[in-house]
Amino acid sequence: MSYGQPEKLSAEEENKLARRGACLAVVVLPMICCCLFGLFTSYTTDGRILASKFFLYSTYHGNIIGFVGFSDIAKSSCALDRLTPKPSSYDKDQYALETRYRNNLRIYRKYWQELKKNGGDPGEYPLPTHLPQTFAQAKAKYCR
Repeated sequence: MSYGQPEKLSAEEENKLARRGACLAVVVLPMICCCLFGLFTSYTTDGRILASKFFLYSTYHGNIIGFVGFSDIAKSSCALDRLTPKPSSYDKDQYALETRYRNNLRIYRKYWQELKKNGGDPGEYPLPTHLPQTFAQAKAKYCR
């Protein structure tokens, strides 16, 4: 091999290096990014404000990664109420929706206080006391 010339690799060695690079890109890099983001949101005030805003938005409006907003939960329950005949799992489904609503409300209250405590502006989100406090109130407000 001469100086400055790239070394010629066999096809097998190139494939091995390509697999190793793909593994790093697909598995290791996202893990490192998640760890760094977790540290950022846990140990810095700006990170906590960012996390609080994310959870407030997600519980209030819903988002694409699995959070369902308050109005969507209530509307799902109303749609279940309108079904005739009622499915055999009606009570279980209603209980699951009510539990999800209570959990969303708990998360909303927690991150509202976290945002306020860290100096963020919670003005773009309603006060937790202005939200329907029970599932029946939520259904009355959001189902029309």
